[in-house]
Amino acid sequence: MAIKYDKIHQVIVIGAGHAGCEAALASARTGC
Repeated sequence: MAIKYDKIHQVIVIGAGHAGCEAALASARTGC
């Protein structure tokens, strides 16, 4: 099964643990 994404993303965070939340917050703060 292939999934097609129409948008180009600068950052993809995989995981919702402590490290995933920190990565998402850091990328949001830097404007990614």
